[in-house]
Amino acid sequence: MSFLKLETPKKIERYEKLGYLSNPFPIRGKVAAEVYVERPELNSLQNELSNFLVANKESGGFWVLEAARGIGKSNFLQHIEWELKQAQQNGLLTTKIVSKYISGFISSRELVEELVVTIGEERFKDFLEQKISLPSSLRGTDLWRFLESEAIKQMGLSRVENPHAQFLMKWLMGNTTLAREREQYQIWSKERVPPAVAFPYLKTIITGMRERNIIDKVILLVDEFEDVQQFGKKEKTEFIQTFKNMLNCFNWDTLFVIVAGQEGSFTTIGSQYTSLADRWRRVSLKPIESSTQAVQLAQAYMEHFHKIYCIERNKKANNITLQPTEQEIKLIYADLDKSVKTQRDLLDKLYQYIESK
Repeated sequence: MSFLKLETPKKIERYEKLGYLSNPFPIRGKVAAEVYVERPELNSLQNELSNFLVANKESGGFWVLEAARGIGKSNFLQHIEWELKQAQQNGLLTTKIVSKYISGFISSRELVEELVVTIGEERFKDFLEQKISLPSSLRGTDLWRFLESEAIKQMGLSRVENPHAQFLMKWLMGNTTLAREREQYQIWSKERVPPAVAFPYLKTIITGMRERNIIDKVILLVDEFEDVQQFGKKEKTEFIQTFKNMLNCFNWDTLFVIVAGQEGSFTTIGSQYTSLADRWRRVSLKPIESSTQAVQLAQAYMEHFHKIYCIERNKKANNITLQPTEQEIKLIYADLDKSVKTQRDLLDKLYQYIESK
């Protein structure tokens, strides 16, 4: 036997005896995006986002979600992204709604990059091919000259490859461009476009896309926002200014942003950057406050993964007593050795319980 005890994987049947294909609870530090239990404290955020998605309105929002580690911030954001994709697959939402979950702190340039990538190359191709005109206020800018260049005017309509769309994305993301490329597209600026310039261009492009039914709405979900405090004053200020610039450019039009961070981080950031705090609406996630809530969370995982087991094994649901039982869940919850009982700690204990069976 090797040092790592590597063996040919064997079919594990012990989970199936419990009614699952695998452990229904995530290992510590992981979340199951498809499982979510209603959180009443998030009703106002939930209602505003739902109205933004389904109502005939373009006015977005900016929310901050705070809580201590392990309460469920990442689970909530990832579930939103998962539910959006499911709704689009099932025809409940248009695929012209684009969303992006950003798992951790990113730089100012990466913020622009994430938005450009979220829009996607196909939409940039459509934007160029439909010859969307810019408002007169942008006359004489690099974006104006780009669209008026001979390279764009004589552009072919190949759906396989469009180097012009690829260059536009690269340029907006602040990647290094070559002198010959800038000359081809009549761009006068230097090799990199700063975020402060890119965001107004992006807002103009997205507005044109929306008017031509290429795009509808944009949702950004940013996690671990407290990490911005780990960087130096210059880098932190640059990122906050870039974030504010994005919000100012969109001015609640088309864009809905939710950022999540640790408890207290927004108090600190808000006191340092009051103009940013003036723009957000703030909500706090609560820990698991009762054994009843613990049972609801555990059973949501159990029922979801038991359903998957039944579909995979072509069995009828509810013909087995799922474990842990309600009483066992309550005992596991009571045994958590912290005054603040988190979702992460409870799920970890439940995971260990299943592993011990």
